[in-house]
Amino acid sequence: MQDNDEWAITVDRLRPPGPSSAERPTSPTGRRRHGFALPATVRRLLPLAVVAGGLWAAGVELPSTAIPDPVTLARQSQDLGWTAASANTDLALDVFARVNDERTARGLEPLVWHPGLADLAGRWSQAMIVHVYEHSPDGYLAHPGFAAFGENIAMGQYDTTELHVGWMESDGHRENILRPEFDAMGVGIVCRADGRLWATQVFGLKQGGHADLDFPTPPVEPVVRRDVGVTCPRISRF
Repeated sequence: MQDNDEWAITVDRLRPPGPSSAERPTSPTGRRRHGFALPATVRRLLPLAVVAGGLWAAGVELPSTAIPDPVTLARQSQDLGWTAASANTDLALDVFARVNDERTARGLEPLVWHPGLADLAGRWSQAMIVHVYEHSPDGYLAHPGFAAFGENIAMGQYDTTELHVGWMESDGHRENILRPEFDAMGVGIVCRADGRLWATQVFGLKQGGHADLDFPTPPVEPVVRRDVGVTCPRISRF
């Protein structure tokens, strides 16, 4: 991550679709995981980061039934000076390619780009900047044909290299990226006027698949893709 970042944070979660965790029956894919990865710059400015985190989290958590439709989300985010996720497909596809390069370099099957998962990812990136920076609520990640999902989110980066390397250097996020059972993926990225991005990765496990709860966290290894990435467009808003 770049040294001039004010702060950035990434989170991951693996979960099945369906009811809230209190209602969810025990299943092979019933594990929920949360993790945070802070760059060195943030750790040096931890008191500021804590305050900033409180400000970023000052929105209202939305139940899955209250997530605005894509058109409303796009309008709300653009009113705040952010591009629509659909306008940043070059960034999303670059992140997708980097994920597959990491997987194939380790002998894993590449993921298939799934437009439905990309739509969920894009809508959640837009919902986060309108409402609150956090994981999508229970029930949001649901798509026919998938038995379980993984979700990585991030904010504050300037390009896809910084985004990808940050995820790969964080245990939980790397676990989602390199989990063998996942077979599909979608990415949604929203860009602020100053070039910073908010991003969501959604990974899918097809119906009938089985997620190994004892899957070990992949070891920290050299990141395959550290080459120059794609940057957010700078828009005339602020």
